[in-house]
This record gives sequence, structure tokens and C-alpha cells, in this order.
Amino acid sequence: MRITDNHSVLMMVILAVSAGLLNPLLAQVVSHNVSCRNSKGEPVEWFIIYKVPESADNELPGFHKGPVYDRGTEFGYFDSTMGHDAALADGTGGIAVEKNNPLATSLAQIFRMSRVQANKRLTYIVYNDQPPTEDGALVKRWKGVRSLSSGHSKGVVVLGAQTGLWLMHSIPHFPAGLFKGRYSYPSSGHVNGQTAICVTFNSSQIDTVAAHLRIQQPHLYESSASEAFRKQHPELDQLLKKNFTSRAPFVLKGYLIGADGTKFTLIAKSKRLNEDIYRNVIAPILKSDIYVETWRNGPGGKLSSDCKAPYHVLDVENIAIGIGNKTVRWSSSEDHSKWALADNTDWICICSINRMISQFRRGGEAMCLQHQRLHKIFQKGIAGYEPCPKAKPSEN
Repeated sequence: MRITDNHSVLMMVILAVSAGLLNPLLAQVVSHNVSCRNSKGEPVEWFIIYKVPESADNELPGFHKGPVYDRGTEFGYFDSTMGHDAALADGTGGIAVEKNNPLATSLAQIFRMSRVQANKRLTYIVYNDQPPTEDGALVKRWKGVRSLSSGHSKGVVVLGAQTGLWLMHSIPHFPAGLFKGRYSYPSSGHVNGQTAICVTFNSSQIDTVAAHLRIQQPHLYESSASEAFRKQHPELDQLLKKNFTSRAPFVLKGYLIGADGTKFTLIAKSKRLNEDIYRNVIAPILKSDIYVETWRNGPGGKLSSDCKAPYHVLDVENIAIGIGNKTVRWSSSEDHSKWALADNTDWICICSINRMISQFRRGGEAMCLQHQRLHKIFQKGIAGYEPCPKAKPSEN
């Protein structure tokens, strides 16, 4: 199905009500579709955002010229309509403001509603292992309860009558103040690089999404679905009851079909897997050596590049990616994003798990697609990686 703007659907609904073909009480619900949106607020099947670290070496036009543009809010953007672009598009306003911001235009479909309106019109799930602290109510609710046993997962799922979006991201404390009527981006999210992927899909696929979330055991902090909808979708019902999947198998592979037909491969792991998802799951599924960029700072035991398995896993150390007509450079030590890139095919995955030993015991997700142009942009953006450790004499 093609993505349809709500305005077009609303006109059809008005005509149907006028003709007596649709109950007016249902019109408000039926007319509301949800989709990922570009910077202009136009529906797109999918997009990817790569936010630049605060310390990145860049000369992107339009930034650092005045108080509106804060360093660390610049981002590169790519969506389903940009098949021939040779670089990520330059985010013109920054990730912290509403204007010209795909995160803001996409989430506006819920944050411009009151909670009562959203509960009537939408199904929504908001999760983050580091939930917001800016909202006083959430401070009281979640203070001291962050659990290292919950999924290392962050995202938003919003469904309308026919279509919905799944936004998977790496940003701690986001989104906050969901029903305050305005977009909010945390100041803590300026420092490091971040990634986000948004996919528009038919709402009938919600059980596929819910099953992948259940195995991850996400930290839910906002959610709502009607009883009737929950009865139709048992995986969603179990997710909202926080009945998470704890039995084997501890890896779930599935597919999500975008609203315009793009096929996304979904790979979720349970905390019970207790393994490196990149080495033992993602690389074998992609049947390729992979380059991996994740957060590997602090305690937790960062993993080195691994060439002992049939498919090698190489840790990215430096990035120099094209955004607009500039090349932006930074170190992986300043990058909280999570992505994997196949070496000999055009697979790219946006992920939620870091390559750290501590993450073996955390649930997480990878959302992968095949896209030649996007793959090439990221491939050219790898400015350096950690080579495989040299084999010891006894291993030769």
C-alpha cells in the first residue's frame, strides 16, 4: 500500500460520512493514520538519522552561527525517496528544534494530542532503558528503578487505524513530556553521536513488532491500546501486560514490510542468550564479515575485533561521513550510535546493543535493510577500524 497523508484520508472520510457510508462516531478514529515524516512533515516509508557528536570536526553550513543552533545538534538524514543521493542530507535546523526535524514531525502525531485524545485514537508504546528525567512525574515514577536486566532498547511505536510507525533510536531520556504539546530533546543528547531509524508499516503487523519487543524485555514507560485491539493482537496484549518472553529460542528473526513494500529483517535477542549478537547472530544471518560501530566506553568490558568466527566482526574506530557537501569526522569514542555494515553485500543494520561483555546479558534489536546507496554512504564513512588481533604463535 502507498503511504497516504491524513489530509487525503480525512477528505475521503468526510465524503463517506456525508453519503451515510460511515458512522460519524468512527470517523475520527478511521481518519487517523500515522507515518514517519520528513523534515517538511511529508509521509515517507522510512528514514535514518545520524546525529553528529558535539566534538565532531565539521563545517556544516547553518550551524554555530547563532544561539538557535547548538553544537551537537547537527544531523545527517536519508529516507526512502533518496535513492540516488551520494551523501546524507544536511539537517537544516538541528535535532533539538521542531522546525525541519524529522523526529519532531514524526512524533508530532502523538505529542500534539492530549493523553485522552491519544488513548482514544492511537495505540502507542514508548520504551527506553534510560527513561526521561526532565518530567517531574517520571522522576518520581522511575527514580532508582533503572535495571541492568531490562532490554538495552529505546524506541517509540505509534499506530493509527491503518498505518503506524516504529522509531528505534539510541538516545537516552527521549522522548520526554509526551503529552505536553511540544517536541523536547534532552540536553544530554548533544554530546555523543546518535542514530535513529523510523519505519512506516501496516498496523496489522503490530504483533510482529510486539513479539520482537517481548523477547528484548524493554523498559516501557508510556503505553496504551484499546481492549478490543488487544484482543485482536495477543502479542501486543502480552507486551503491555509485561509478560516478556523468557523461554528458548533466545533469538527471534522476523520481517517487517514497510508501507511501500520495503522488506526489513528484524533480529532480536533475549538477555538469556548471553552472547555477542554481532558475532554469533547478525554476521551469520547477513552471511558476511561486518563492520560495527557501537558505544564501547566505560566499564562493561569492550570487545575487540573478532576474526576467529567464520564471519569477522571489525570495530569501527573513526568516522568521516558525507553530510550535504561536507565530510564530517569524529572518533567512535564520541559515538553512542549503533550500526552494522556488511562487507560484501549491501546490508545495513541500525541496532540497539553495544559490543560490550556486559551487553551479553541484555536484550536488544537490530533492524536491517538492503540498500545499495545508503550502504555505500556508510561504507565510505568508515575512516578507520580496529584490525583483527595478530594470532599467537601457538595458534598458527
